[in-house]
Amino acid sequence: MRSKIFLASVTALFCGVANHGYAQLMVDERLLWDQRLFEMERLEEKDRTLQFNVYGGFRHDSNLFRLSDDADAQAVLGSSDKSDNIYQAGVGARLNLEKSRQKFVVDGNVEQNWYQNFDNLDNASNLVRGEWAWQAGNDWNGTLGAGHRRFLNSFTYVQQNVRDMIARDRVYGSANYKPVSYIKLSVDADWVKSDHDAVSQQPLDNRTDSTAFTASWVTPSENALGVRYRTTDARYPNAGTPFSGDYQDQEYSLVGVWHATAASVLRGRLGRTQREFDNSEKEDFSGPTWRLGYQWDATAKTAVEVAVWRELYGFEDLSGNYVRTTGAGIFPAWSVLPKLILQARLLYQTRDYFGQSAATTAREDKERMAQLAAIWTPLRLTKLIFMVEAGDRDSNQALADYDYQTFSVGVMRTF
Repeated sequence: MRSKIFLASVTALFCGVANHGYAQLMVDERLLWDQRLFEMERLEEKDRTLQFNVYGGFRHDSNLFRLSDDADAQAVLGSSDKSDNIYQAGVGARLNLEKSRQKFVVDGNVEQNWYQNFDNLDNASNLVRGEWAWQAGNDWNGTLGAGHRRFLNSFTYVQQNVRDMIARDRVYGSANYKPVSYIKLSVDADWVKSDHDAVSQQPLDNRTDSTAFTASWVTPSENALGVRYRTTDARYPNAGTPFSGDYQDQEYSLVGVWHATAASVLRGRLGRTQREFDNSEKEDFSGPTWRLGYQWDATAKTAVEVAVWRELYGFEDLSGNYVRTTGAGIFPAWSVLPKLILQARLLYQTRDYFGQSAATTAREDKERMAQLAAIWTPLRLTKLIFMVEAGDRDSNQALADYDYQTFSVGVMRTF
């Protein structure tokens, strides 16, 4: 039986997507559609109420702190060796409950990460989440969920040996109503709180509240076209001046899904974002933003997805009050054998920094990443993941450029 799983969620267990430097592009996956992977047996048995998994892995990173070739590694790190080997072990569980038309999911994991060279970075990370997918009659449905996550911050922009653990709490919910057959009205709300434990990174602590209202025309074939209004309020209580990142966003956009053929689908959002800062009108932004993705399941064993995006981010470091990211990605997948899948990722993006800056010229970065992963299922419910990756960044700011290579291997067993 063919099923789809998210490669990003699997490889993150072994490769530390949230923990390490190559997340500079991974972070933008929220702008893409879920990268899919084809396989001939299910990773999980969906009819089991309670599932457990254990996993472990190894990763080598040639430039863990994403230092420039021109940087003095000895002065910055206390070592001339910029590489490290990271070992990881973890356990997780997932509980699925269904009661009438209601569905409940509770899942979580805990993991330990050990660094061979920079052992001051050793850390325990965790994730717990609960979600209720609710249904009321035939016309109302939605979700209500909450989660907590603790993880090591990326070194991509810190570029120093700083152990910064982030605690992120999230509460979210949605409600959908169909007053008539072809009309769908939706409201989505999201509350996120992120706190950094490293003193140098606490100016990045933030509280972000977002609400969206959507009205769509939906056909029986699940094609949809709608209009959306989203408002976001972001607060950075420890940012101070001149880098105060407090802002309010208003976004007006067209959203749509079109199943062009039985094997292809186009999803998109095209709109305009207005960002207003509390402390300075000079930093305000108003302009087009978008994200578009096309997925084609060419055969039962091959698929490819392409995506382009232009989005705004908030206060990330002292290079500016906010960042505009423009990029493109391509994600092919091939089920070579019933138990072996290959998947690649190619990403390119530019990051333009706006607002107050410590530099005399506005910062602009150009980032590239290429990744190849192989997922092998030698035994039922047992996965081996192999991955190689290379990336680089060019920047108009001194010492902000870098390049790196990584390779990793991991194993996961589901019970």
